[in-house]
Amino acid sequence: MKVNIEDLSSVKKKIVVNFPKETVEGELKKELLKIQKTAEIKGFRKGKAPYSIVEKIYMPEAMRRYAERIIKESLESITTENKLDIATRPVIEKEDFTEAGFEYHAIIEVHPKVELNNYKNLTIKKQKLNVSEDLIEGRIKELKEQNYALEDAKEDEKSDSNSVVTFDVLEYKLDGEFIGKFDNEVVDLSKETIFSELRTALADSGMGEIKEVSFTYPEDMEDEKLRGKRAELKIMIKKIAKKVLPDENELAKKMGFEDSTLLREDIKKNIETKLSREIEDKFKVDLFNKIAEENPFEVPEGMIDELAIKMLEDFMRNLEKAGLDPSKMNLDWKNMYEANKKSAEHILKRHYILKALKEKENLEVTEDELENRVAEIIEKSQDKEKASLYLSNPNVRRNIYMDMLENKVVEFLISNNNIEMVEG
Repeated sequence: MKVNIEDLSSVKKKIVVNFPKETVEGELKKELLKIQKTAEIKGFRKGKAPYSIVEKIYMPEAMRRYAERIIKESLESITTENKLDIATRPVIEKEDFTEAGFEYHAIIEVHPKVELNNYKNLTIKKQKLNVSEDLIEGRIKELKEQNYALEDAKEDEKSDSNSVVTFDVLEYKLDGEFIGKFDNEVVDLSKETIFSELRTALADSGMGEIKEVSFTYPEDMEDEKLRGKRAELKIMIKKIAKKVLPDENELAKKMGFEDSTLLREDIKKNIETKLSREIEDKFKVDLFNKIAEENPFEVPEGMIDELAIKMLEDFMRNLEKAGLDPSKMNLDWKNMYEANKKSAEHILKRHYILKALKEKENLEVTEDELENRVAEIIEKSQDKEKASLYLSNPNVRRNIYMDMLENKVVEFLISNNNIEMVEG
C-alpha cells in the first residue's frame, strides 16, 4: 500500500492510496471464493458453480466488496498511524481499479490544533446596564394598548386609525368569481397586518356606509389558493368602536399593583433582568470572538455544515410542535442556512477555545461542584422527583458541566483582561 497525504488547508487533507496489482488480484480471488460458496447459478447446485463462471458473473460484486472493505480498513490504519484526529466523515472522491491495481482518493477533515498565545491583557467592550425612561415608557405604552376598553362610537361619529370596525361582506369575488358573503367581520385599524386598501376603505367611515374595495393577495400568503389572486369586496359598516386606553393608575390596578409607582418599579426590574441577560450573552459572544481573532484557527467546513443543518432541523421541529407547517410558511431556507453557518462557526470556535483554555490553564469543574449544582437545581424544582430523574441523564449532566466550565473560563478571561464598560 502506497500512501500520499496532501494538506489542502490546516484542517483538510487529501489522501491518495494505491494498492499493487498482485495484492488486489489476490484479494479479489478471496472475495470470489467467498461468493462461490453461496452462489446460486442456473444449471448448478448452490455453491457448486465452477470458479471461472462465478468470476465472470460476480466480478463486479467482488470488486465492490473489496473496495468497500479495503477503503474502510486502510483509512482507519492511515489515520491512526499518522495521528489524524478526524472531525467529519471522510469523502471518497475517487475509487478506481486500474492496470496497476486499485487507487482511491479520500478527503478528510481533522480537528484544528488550537494554540492560544494571546488571551490576556486584551480590551473587550461590554455594554453598561442602563434602563432608560424611554424603555419604561415604551413598555407602559405597550401594556396600555394591550389593556384597552372598547367604547361604541356615537351614531354620527366616523372611524379613525384607532377604531375597531365591524362590517358585513355583502359580496366577495375572487378573480371575478363570486365566492359568497360574510357577516360580522371585525378589524382593528391600528394593526399593520391588514391590507392597506381595506384599512383605507374602513377608515373615516360612518355606520351604515357601503364601500367597495379590491386588493391582490401577496405571493407569500399562507393559503396557497389565494396567492396572487385579486379580491373584490362590497362591504357595509355595521359598528364602530373606539379604543379607550387606561391611565397609569387604572393600568396598575388591572395588572395587580396598588399604584403606577409600583407598576413602574416592576417594569424596570423586568427590563433590567431581560437586558442584563442580553448584555451578558452579547458580551460572551464578543469575548470569544476577540480570543478567536487574536488566535486565529480554522474550523472544519463539514462540522459547520452539519451544525447549521441541525439548527435548521431543530427550528423546523419547534415550528411543528407549535402546530405550524414549515412548508407553508414561505421561509427563505437558503438565507437561514447561511445565517446558521455563521452562528455554527462561532459555536464551534467557542467550543475549541474552551477546550484549549481548560487544558492550558488547568480550569476544571470537579465532580463535587457538578453534584452541588445538580442538587441546587433539584432543590429549586417544583417536582423534585421528576427533576432528579431528568438530571440523571448523562447528556443533561454533560450540558450542565459544559455551562459550568464556560462560566469558569469566562471568569478567568474577565480577571485577566480589561473590560471596558460602554454606553449601549
